[in-house]
Amino acid sequence: LEFRRVLFRSLLKLMESEIKKLPSKNSTDLYLGGIGQGAQVVLAAFLKYRRYNMRLGGVVALLSYNALEDG
Repeated sequence: LEFRRVLFRSLLKLMESEIKKLPSKNSTDLYLGGIGQGAQVVLAAFLKYRRYNMRLGGVVALLSYNALEDG
């Protein structure tokens, strides 16, 4: 469980870093994508990011399920 928290914190920091690199500096211009386990990670990050009332452009998650079902 702690590993998952560290992973998400790291991913959220990476997303923030990438948003700063965008010409618009707008989070709605960032899209995430993944297949299988990668899709689980990006889908969970997308849902966590929304909890902070921040919007992303979208997500493409193939062959996956919601890894945050337990909260």
